[in-house]
Amino acid sequence: MRILSRFMLIFMLGLLAMAVWYANEIRLAREQTPTLVAAAFERYGTELTPAALSPERKAMLLAIEDPNFLHHHGVDLATPGAGMTTITQGLVKLLYFPEGFHPGIAKIRQTLIAQYALDALTSKEEQLRLFLNIAYLGDENGKAIHGFANAARTYYGKEFAALSDDEFMSLVGMLIG
Repeated sequence: MRILSRFMLIFMLGLLAMAVWYANEIRLAREQTPTLVAAAFERYGTELTPAALSPERKAMLLAIEDPNFLHHHGVDLATPGAGMTTITQGLVKLLYFPEGFHPGIAKIRQTLIAQYALDALTSKEEQLRLFLNIAYLGDENGKAIHGFANAARTYYGKEFAALSDDEFMSLVGMLIG
């Protein structure tokens, strides 16, 4: 009985330590969020706004990438497939993990930051604007292509507004791939 009590005490102390550590991670992320968002726009530009998407294209993008984007708080465990990593969580990977995201325990940190830092402090409109401008869409000659406007020029030699629906959907498909 004594061994079980000691085990429970150690287990509870471990849980408490994890809770304190993650609470601090959220606090730090909340402090960094405005700076990280501004730096991302400075680095990748702000060419596109959600208004650049027709209602149909916005619906297509969200249906494929994050169907409950407008209704969840950064995390959506109910939507299978692409919904397991939301647009917000994808932004967290790009903004808060500059050395690259490695699945595993980092997924817990990513999920907490998505819900309690980025989504809590950044409007859905601003998140979508970020996503349109910084999403990773492959590389060419070893150089990463970020943002739909850059991808349109790189892959189709035209401005984003001139893309056909099929070309736009091919770029959306690159997000999943």
